[in-house]
Amino acid sequence: MSEPKFIYDEITILPPPIGHVFAIHGPLAYLNPITFADAMSHADLKLWWKAIVNEIKANVQNGTWQPATLPEGKKVIPLKWAYKIKLDAKGNFEKYKARIIVRGFSQIVGLDFEETFALVVQIESIHIIFSIAAANDLHIIHIDCKNAFLHDDNDVEIYVTQPEGFLDVKSPEKVLRLIKSLYGLKQGPCIWYFFCIG
Repeated sequence: MSEPKFIYDEITILPPPIGHVFAIHGPLAYLNPITFADAMSHADLKLWWKAIVNEIKANVQNGTWQPATLPEGKKVIPLKWAYKIKLDAKGNFEKYKARIIVRGFSQIVGLDFEETFALVVQIESIHIIFSIAAANDLHIIHIDCKNAFLHDDNDVEIYVTQPEGFLDVKSPEKVLRLIKSLYGLKQGPCIWYFFCIG
C-alpha cells in the first residue's frame, strides 16, 4: 500500500516594507502626490508627468471618452488623479503610476448606474487551484490585464469633466462622454465581469 500524499498549504504574511518606502532618491522621493498640483511641484515632476501622459494616452488610444456638450438635464461627474509609486514584492522601485479615476461617490443610482454586481474569487478557490497544481507538479502562470476596466463599453450615458492638466483651451466648456468604463465608476467591476465572460 502506497504512502498517502499530503499537501501542505502555507500563507506567509510579511510586514510592510517600511524601510523601503524612502529608499531611492532621498527621504521625500517616495511620497505619493495627493493632487495634480502636488505632482506638478514634486521633486520627481518629470517622472510623474510621464506617468500622467501615459495614462491619458492609454485612455485616448482605447477610445475611453469623446468630447461632448453636456445635454440638458444631465450632470457631470468630476475626475481626479491618483498617484502611486509601485514597488515590487521585495520593496524595490518598479515604476511611477498615475491613474485617472471617476469620483464615483457622486453617482446616483438609477441615473448614473444600475447594476454593480461582480463575482470575486474566494481565497478557498485559490487554495484549491494551488493544491491541484502542487499535487500534479503543474506550473501556475499569473497574468495581469493592463487597464482592465477600460476594455468594455459603458452601460449608461455618463459625462465627466476634462482631466486636470488636459483642459482643451479651445473648448473649456466641453465635457467628456464616457464610451468605455473607467476606474471609480460604481458599475466598473460589473462591466469588467461581463466583458470577461462575454
